[in-house]
Amino acid sequence: MTTTSGSIAALLAIALFGTASRAQEVSNPIQTGDKTEASAPTLPQSSPTPNGPAGVRIVRLSQVNGEVELDRKTDRGFETAFTNLPVAQSQRLQTHQGIAEVEFEDNSTLRITPNTQIEFPALQRSPAGATITTVKLLTGTLYVSLAGTKGNEFTVTLGNDTIVLTPSSHIRIDSDASKAKLSVFNGSVQVANSLGTTTVGKNKALAFDANTQAPPVVAKNEEPGAFDEWDKKEMDYHNLRSVPAAYGGGSSLYGINDLNYYGSFSDVGGCGSMWRPYLASAAFDPFANGVWAWYPSAGYSWVSPYPWGWTPFHYGSWNYCPGSGWGWQPGGQWTGIANYQTTLNPARCATCPKPPRAPVAGQSTLVVVNNKPLAVSRLSSSSDTFVFHKDSAGLGVPRQSFGNLNKISSGVAQHGSVSTPAFVSNPAGPERGNNAWAAHNAEGQNRSNSASTHADQSSRSSGSWSNASHTSSSGQSSPGGWSGGSHASSPSPSPASSGGPAPAASAPSHK
Repeated sequence: MTTTSGSIAALLAIALFGTASRAQEVSNPIQTGDKTEASAPTLPQSSPTPNGPAGVRIVRLSQVNGEVELDRKTDRGFETAFTNLPVAQSQRLQTHQGIAEVEFEDNSTLRITPNTQIEFPALQRSPAGATITTVKLLTGTLYVSLAGTKGNEFTVTLGNDTIVLTPSSHIRIDSDASKAKLSVFNGSVQVANSLGTTTVGKNKALAFDANTQAPPVVAKNEEPGAFDEWDKKEMDYHNLRSVPAAYGGGSSLYGINDLNYYGSFSDVGGCGSMWRPYLASAAFDPFANGVWAWYPSAGYSWVSPYPWGWTPFHYGSWNYCPGSGWGWQPGGQWTGIANYQTTLNPARCATCPKPPRAPVAGQSTLVVVNNKPLAVSRLSSSSDTFVFHKDSAGLGVPRQSFGNLNKISSGVAQHGSVSTPAFVSNPAGPERGNNAWAAHNAEGQNRSNSASTHADQSSRSSGSWSNASHTSSSGQSSPGGWSGGSHASSPSPSPASSGGPAPAASAPSHK
C-alpha cells in the first residue's frame, strides 16, 4: 500500500528511527545452503556521484530525533526530515525540539542541537576526487568531527567569519544573534575575516562577535557545552564501528558503522558471502517499508527506515536466496539520489515498490510505502523491559546500546522475541528534562516472549507509525523518536520533552 496525504504520522515514525555510483541490482532468487560466518567483499576505491551536475555530492542524514526539517528545494520550504534522507548542495537543515547528525563519505560527521539551522552552500568534489564542503551556521550549536583524510576541504562560515578545519579536527560552535564562540577539542582551525587570520589550537576557544568588526579573543577552552556528552558518544560510535578492513578496504565509509553494528556477513551456500541484518528472518523484506522523497534535480529517492539503510540502498546488490531470504552484497559503484533506477529494478524485483509520478502543486513530496506491518523493537508497555522483535531488523534499537546483537538475534530467531530488563535514568547533561536509556543485558536474564509477539505487534500496529515520548516513573519524558526505542502510543511528539539529546541505551556493569 502506498499513501500520500494523511501520512505525516507514518513519516515521523520512519523519520525518527535512529540511519556515488551504480546502486544495488536486485538479483533473481538463487539456491541456498548452510550459512557460515564470512568476511565482506572489497568496497570500491572511489565513490563518484553521478546524479546531478559533475562534482556535486550528496551526504547522509544519519540520525534524527525529535522535530527536524530539511528544505530540499522542492518549493515547499522546510519539510519533515528523517534518517537516511540524502542532503544535497544548497539545502538547509533545521531543528526545533530535536537533534540531528549528518555523515560524510569518509566517516566525518556533524551534529546539531535543538533550535539550530545550517545550510550547505558547497557539497562538491574536485577533479582529483577530494571533497569540498562548506557549512553555513545560521543560528544554534554545531559540532564537527573530521576524519583524518588528507586533501579534503571543510569550511564553516559564520557571519563574516570563515573557519577552515584541518583533518582530525573536532570543534563546537555556539552562535546566537549577537555573538558566537568556537571551541576546539582536537586539531587546529583557521578563522579568517576582514581583520586577518587567527589560529585556534587544541583545547582553545575563540569568542567573537559575528556581526561586528571587534577582534576575536583566544582563551583556554574550559566551559563544557550542554550536548558535549552526546557528541562524544556519537563520535566514539563512528570511530569504533567504521572499520573498512572488515570490508576488504576502500575509501567509501558511508554507513559502514551501522552495517557493522546492526548485521553481519555470512556464507550462504549458492549465494556466496552476504550481509544480513540481525533480528531478521527469511521472511524479512527490505523493500516493504520506506519513503519516496522527491528531489527536483534528480527525481525520487528511495529512503529506507532502517538504521543501517543507507549503504545497501546506494551501492551493491540485493539477492534473494530461498530458505534464507534477502541478503546484500557490496560491488559496483555508488548511486546518488536517484537510487531506484537500479536498486529497485522491476525486471529483477517484481514486488518492489515503484516510484510515483512527480508531485504537482498541492501534493506531498514525501510518499510513504507500507506494504506490510512494520515490526519494531521497543520498550514494553510496562516500561521496565526492552523487547527485540523478529523482523524488526534493528528498527527501534538504539546505537551501541545492547552490546553484540548477534546473540540477541539468535534468541529472537528461536523464540520470536527476546526481552531484557531496562531502566530510565537522568544523565549528566543539559537541564532540559531529557532522559537516557540504560539497559541491563546480563546473560541469563533475557527471557523469551514469543507468545506475545503477534499480539504485541498487532495491538500497536498503528502506534508503530506514530512518534511518541515515553514517560518515566519520575514524570519526565524522553525525546520522542525511534532511535530511543520509545513506546509509540501517541500520534505526535511532546514538544516540551524533546529538548535534550537522543535517548541513549547502555549496558552498565553488574555488581
